[in-house]
Amino acid sequence: MKRKIAGEVVCALLVLSMVPVAKVTYESPQEYAMDSEIICISISSGSPDETTAFPYTVVEENEHYVRLLLDNSFTFLKEPGKPLIPTVVKHFELPFGITNVRVNVDVPSYRQHILPKDIVPASNPVPYTLSRNGATGGYTRNEQIYGSSQPYPSRWFSYHAGCGLNDNLQRVTHLTVELYPIRYCPADHTIMVAESAAINISYDEPASPLFTASDTYDLVIISPSMFSAELERLVDHKNAHGVQTLLKTTEEIYAEYDGVDRPEKIKHFIKDAIETWNVTYVLLVGGLKSPFYGNPRDTRNYGSRDWYVPVRYSNLYDIYEDDPVYDPGFLCDLYFSDIYKAGGVFDDWDSNDDGIIGARNRPETPDDTLDLYPDVYMGRLPCRSIREVQSCVDKIITYENTAAGSEWFRRIVAVAGDGLQDQEDLDVQWDVTGLPSGEYTIYAQSRSNITGEWGPVDEVTVTVDPAQESSLHFSEDDHLRIHTYPGPAILEITSPSTGDILGSTDVDFTPPEAYMGFLWANVTYVDGIMHIRGKSYDPRPYGFYTDIKVWIENEEGETVFTQQKKDIRSFCDCEWTTGERPMGGGRAGAFYYMPDTFEKIYLWASNGNFTSQSDVIRTLSEGCGFAFFFGHASPSTMIVNMPGMPGGFSKSAVIGLQPINIGIPVFPMNSIENTDKLPIVAVMGCHNSQFNVTLLNSVLGWNRVWTGFYPTPECWSWWLTKVPRSGAIATIGCTGLGPGSFNQEFVPDTGCWIFPEFFRQYGEEGHHVLGDAHGQSITSYLSTFGQSNMIDVKMVQEFTLFGDPSLKIGGYS
Repeated sequence: MKRKIAGEVVCALLVLSMVPVAKVTYESPQEYAMDSEIICISISSGSPDETTAFPYTVVEENEHYVRLLLDNSFTFLKEPGKPLIPTVVKHFELPFGITNVRVNVDVPSYRQHILPKDIVPASNPVPYTLSRNGATGGYTRNEQIYGSSQPYPSRWFSYHAGCGLNDNLQRVTHLTVELYPIRYCPADHTIMVAESAAINISYDEPASPLFTASDTYDLVIISPSMFSAELERLVDHKNAHGVQTLLKTTEEIYAEYDGVDRPEKIKHFIKDAIETWNVTYVLLVGGLKSPFYGNPRDTRNYGSRDWYVPVRYSNLYDIYEDDPVYDPGFLCDLYFSDIYKAGGVFDDWDSNDDGIIGARNRPETPDDTLDLYPDVYMGRLPCRSIREVQSCVDKIITYENTAAGSEWFRRIVAVAGDGLQDQEDLDVQWDVTGLPSGEYTIYAQSRSNITGEWGPVDEVTVTVDPAQESSLHFSEDDHLRIHTYPGPAILEITSPSTGDILGSTDVDFTPPEAYMGFLWANVTYVDGIMHIRGKSYDPRPYGFYTDIKVWIENEEGETVFTQQKKDIRSFCDCEWTTGERPMGGGRAGAFYYMPDTFEKIYLWASNGNFTSQSDVIRTLSEGCGFAFFFGHASPSTMIVNMPGMPGGFSKSAVIGLQPINIGIPVFPMNSIENTDKLPIVAVMGCHNSQFNVTLLNSVLGWNRVWTGFYPTPECWSWWLTKVPRSGAIATIGCTGLGPGSFNQEFVPDTGCWIFPEFFRQYGEEGHHVLGDAHGQSITSYLSTFGQSNMIDVKMVQEFTLFGDPSLKIGGYS
């Protein structure tokens, strides 16, 4: 039988100034019976006086670009170097197994309007890596696109259909439709604005159910036979709590199932387990065979020879122009949980049959079309020995038997500071033309918008002399002026610097030592105008806006220039993400979503509660139910940067927690004395969960392991999880470069969105089984952002769980 869904969407008229936000009413399609012939949705303004459902605003980005903002939507098409286009993403749940899904968006008419400037290009994502090279971008333009009169995007919409579990753990077809109500013709500086649109969706239902599985097992554990004896204890424990569990060895799977390689054989077994026993959870137990050496990757697609349980590598390459920091493929356990694609068909992640699995943006390689929605909830214990298996089994059994009702479980801990130096450009412009030659002193001061108090005065002395060549430098020494937190508002003049000469020649460059300096630190003296730049920040919890004043005196002490600016934005993104205050786009920090019954403990740089990893060890030793770490990272460490990054990236960095320390204690994670009081740990950063490291390849730098030659026999997340009776009961982290950001409207995306979503799934949606909360975070992310942006696809692929997906969070009562 063929089914149709029809919807009408009235889109925006051009608005060049702020308009009232329209009230949007939306009835979710999943609330309708699936046997309806037609399901209708509508989006209206909610006001008889307002004719536009999607009013938007044109905002000046800078002297070269404008930004388009679409009210009531906070998603964008953001292909780096191409125009940043606002989108509307709609998600539909349809029956599992449907085929021939067809989507059409009819736009009967549109209006054309001329923009005063180009639309700003989408920037490269900035990862939370320990390397500063990943933040040297800026406004890079795709000149082929910007020189074309053809509309961008080329169509009014795109869509993606896939299969996976929904919020009720039912298998459905997920359909996301991405609307582009505004399209841009760059060479003509013209936008096309849809006046209305009609979304039509049709599909073919299967003649009969694809399979009828019996509810025999809930959980399947996959491991080599050498781990079986220890894992049988876990099977018995799970069965005793009503989680029907089966242990299947890799040797059995390799003998019984076909596949192009061992990872695909395991995936075929999981498909069979779904269709035979209706399995919901899969636990892989096995990592590399040694912490000391081993080949992590046999081919570009997988690692198997030196692994107890093989791994799949995604061939998504996040390479951006002029950016040396990227992952040449990365570990991806999502492959094992994404069993079906649209139609209920097995998804081998090689849609073009070229033998390269999960390709996207890989040089000289066609992209694959992937499903990505989890069909089972997956976790891995990448154990390298029987002893590690024994430790993990003991921890899971003890946790589920004893955690319920414990006072320690009702504590949650955040460890965070600053992450991205996304300081607003001060750009105070001082025209020295006609000024007498001589020395001039620049004074600058910042005021906290929280306390209303002015901070210390910074001063710089320069020489104005048109008879000399100009000489300008960048300096960043605010670390010498702030010693305690919370602290006073800080204004640091970074250019010009004391001793500089404002002479006859122009100067314009971005200092390479300035982290993300393309946003705020350009050294510019052009046509006699000195662009005074620097940092202004409020180093206290939730510091966000400051006011600044700049005045300049000549040698006689006379004021020759003065300027004030209000509401200069600078904030600690990592702290906001772990906090409990609302942000933009209807989102909030992670702890906002946690029940009030939890005691929330903030080890933040800005409140002075974090000064070193000793604070972390001491706090975790008291026990807690959850912990959320957010900062720059690698497989070997996680760091916390002080607010405003005084002195720059490196000088402001303090170790947050690491497995191995060159000092005392030598093994910090093993020093956490939280015996049997174990948190679920979320860690947002780069490569914390990159579980293919060994001591040898970490020291020698083989296979791009991102350890900076630091001795790392096992990665950060796994070390914390495997420690006997202490550490963590599970960790969630990134196997690759972990991106995160906020846009100009303070709306989070990528890591700043999906990690708080895990806490929302637990606290608001009531998913109290670990795999449910983790898997639904992925589904929710894909349904919110779609898959057009490569960085969104990477975010869900690297979002990895080390732990038992069937774990009852807080234990059984």
